[in-house]
Amino acid sequence: MSFNKILLASSNVGKIEEFKSLGPPLGLEFLTLNQFNSLSLAPPIERGSSFLENALIKARYYAQAFKTAAAADDSGLCVLALNGAPGLGSARFGGPNLDDRARCLQLLKLMESISDRRAYFYSIVALVRYDSPGYLFWDGYLDGLITEKIEGDYGFGYDPIFKPLGSELTLAQISIEEKNSLSHRAIALEAMKNDVEQVRAFLSD
Repeated sequence: MSFNKILLASSNVGKIEEFKSLGPPLGLEFLTLNQFNSLSLAPPIERGSSFLENALIKARYYAQAFKTAAAADDSGLCVLALNGAPGLGSARFGGPNLDDRARCLQLLKLMESISDRRAYFYSIVALVRYDSPGYLFWDGYLDGLITEKIEGDYGFGYDPIFKPLGSELTLAQISIEEKNSLSHRAIALEAMKNDVEQVRAFLSD
């Protein structure tokens, strides 16, 4: 069986745009959950003990549901002084009812008396097929520092409190195009693009 379309196991608009930009170089088309009858499906429960496990949980869940190939990313912000937190719980940090800004403020409050502001964003992208137990994956890191206040109006998640190393601006202060050229997810997706022949072989095996 051969696949030339991949379902993106995400409803995050920012992630979807980053993935879709990769489609043409790979000769593939990325489809979104909105193009499937996914409203009746409860989202998968991410109980993995690693970013890779969570990415595979999401990708396999939707691949099986719609009998297709699917890609999912799992990513998070890891703060060294907080022993890697929020890490796997980045999207749920502080509780399920907080929005992105509230999560940023919660993290800044925890960091008030901490001088070591080192942190990194991590992303892993997994690609699966519904008819195979195999998978491919790629990952990426972006090192930086946690700011002392929210800065910038672009991006999403923790972008307003994270400055990449060597930058005077947070990820929320730069254009989407610039962010997509250096982000942790962009690095993972670039690695995926560089493995174009492996991807094509995996999807057509």
